[in-house]
Formats: sequence, structure tokens, C-alpha cells
Amino acid sequence: MSYPLHRAVGVRLAQMVGLAVFLALVFLILAGGSPIPSPVLKMEEVAQPTKDTNPFSLIALHKRLPAKAIAKVQRFVHYYGSDHKRGFEGSLARSTRYIEPFRKIFRQNGLPEELAYLPLIESGFDHTAVSPANAVGVWQFMEATGKRFDLDATQWADHKRDPLQSAQAAARYLKYLYQMFGNWELALAAYNAGEGSVRRQIKINKKEHKPTRFWDLDLPQETQGYVPAFLAAVIIAKNPGAFDFHRIPFQPELVFDQIKVHPGTSLAQLAGQMEISLEDLLELNPSLLSGMVPPTGEPYLLRIPNGMKAKIPGKLGSGKPGRDWMLYPITKKETPEDVATFLRAKSASILKVNQLRSNQELLPGRFLIIPL
Repeated sequence: MSYPLHRAVGVRLAQMVGLAVFLALVFLILAGGSPIPSPVLKMEEVAQPTKDTNPFSLIALHKRLPAKAIAKVQRFVHYYGSDHKRGFEGSLARSTRYIEPFRKIFRQNGLPEELAYLPLIESGFDHTAVSPANAVGVWQFMEATGKRFDLDATQWADHKRDPLQSAQAAARYLKYLYQMFGNWELALAAYNAGEGSVRRQIKINKKEHKPTRFWDLDLPQETQGYVPAFLAAVIIAKNPGAFDFHRIPFQPELVFDQIKVHPGTSLAQLAGQMEISLEDLLELNPSLLSGMVPPTGEPYLLRIPNGMKAKIPGKLGSGKPGRDWMLYPITKKETPEDVATFLRAKSASILKVNQLRSNQELLPGRFLIIPL
């Protein structure tokens, strides 16, 4: 099919299905015709994230990408829609659990919302994912990079495994990389291969008087495929029906309440007291490694099923607490006065909220509400 005929068909398609879906289909039908000639933006033209209103829109990509890049994106669009269709469908299904919170995080950081789809090619939106190189979680952070962006790991908790905390770190890291390299293709390549690898190859190309765009760098094979794979994933994810992805079992969006609990609190004890599933608590708090919150430090902000926080006073038989409070587990026989002394808290407040007598014996397994 000749390129002029592509254009004639394109006009009709655009009228029928709208420009956004049409441009997505263009990536597929162009495989048999002439590539769309397109200039490449200079790095200085995209030096600040806020200047790109939507650098990953289909129109922006067609304007920015060279012909060889479009061909690579086409191949990944075909791959995700054929050989890897079942796996990609599973990733799309899981994506809806996190995509809106991720989009919000990237908006708050002044970054394109499309970056929220990066886990489609990193982990398939699976928070249990571990790579052969031991990168973990939805955003696949390595140990050293995680530490740089406050994703600490101890025997009690590994915050690289938390989708929301690691999304915050990913936004900071991608913003840092964008400011370093000046365009999103190079920033994404550095997210995959490390900024050092990309900088070295740019230096080599400059020395040899070669272009320094991502598409012209001799990067590792995985990284060469990483950027077009991401662009293809975004195109499909924004219009899955246009690529024959139908009846996807999308997961509900992640929603939860949060409460403060005393350091060392057992999740099993809490689940039993609250009459909720331990598996639900672990699913909501994937960074916790040992079935308990870290035993030292400040009260821990724990996620619990949505709507549960308001039910806690009733389940504990206590009065309505104030705005700021914590759950304290009873692990041995003690009295409210013992608890107040241990926590250096006001015993009168503990007695009032929990409707207890000062010398009342408390048995292991129950919780007290401690006003803070």
C-alpha cells in the first residue's frame, strides 16, 4: 500500500474513530509504507519538565521520533499484541490498582503522567517482582539506587517493595535524570542502565562526532529495547481496545485507611483483633518482611482496609478517640497504669478513651487506643 493511499485511508479513519485512536493505529499500518518524516527536538528545547505539556502523546512522538525509532516502537506494539499478548493483558489488568495514585505522584512532581505506565515494562505492576539482578518491587529498584532515594531496607522492612513509596522515589529519580540529560528518551535509558552508562556512551559519540540522541547510542541491547518498549506500552495502555485488548479483568484501584501502631506490633494479632484477613494486611503493606512493624522508632503508619479505621473504637469497646492516636498491643498481663508508665503517657486519657479502671488487668491479645 502506497503512502498516499495510507493518507486517504487515514483521513477516513480519523473521521470515524478520532485522532488519538487513529494515530495509535498509524503505528501499526505504517509498517508497510513510508515512515513519517519527523524532526528531532534539540535537548535545550526540552530542558525543563514543565515545558513538555505531553511529550508522550502520539502527536508529540510522531513529531519527535526519527523513522528508525518509529519502526522499533511498531515492533513492540506488534509483540505486545501478539506473542506477549497474554502477559501484557495481565500487566494491564494489574495496572489499574496503582495507575491513578502513580499519576497523582508524577503530577505533583511536575512530570508527565505517562511515566506512571513505566511498570508495564519493569514489573508488570507486580509488587512481588524480583529481577535476576535482584531489583525488587513494582518500580524495580536496586539496593544502591533505593538508598539514594530514601528506600531503606532492614530485616523488618524493605521500602523498595512498597508501590507508593517507590513511586515517589521513581518520580524523584526520573526528574533528576531528565534534568541531567535534557530529554525523556535518554532519561528513561538511564533509569534502565544507570546514568553512568548513558553518559559514557554520549561522551564516546561526541568524541567520534556522532549524534548523541538515544537512538544513536551504542547502549546495551536491553536498554536499546527499553525505550521503544515503554513507548509502545504507553500507546497500547491509553487505547487498549484499538489493539484488540478486550474484556481485561482490571483490578480495582488501591484504597485504604491508615492508622498508627506501636513499634513491634504483630500483624497477626492486629488482624485477629480487627477480624480482618492477615493476607489483606500483608497485601496493603508489602514492605513489611517479618509479619510485624519495625520494633524501634516512631509509631508506624500502617495501611488497613478502607473504611476500617472508623470501626476500630467499636471493635475495641472504647470511646471515640481524638484526631491523633495509636494502637498499642497488650502482649503480657498488665494494667492501664503499667501501659501509661511504659509509654510515658497520661493515664487519665488512656482510661477515658478505653473506658477502663486504673487497676483493671489487661490480658494479652487486646489493643488499647493511646491518644497522642
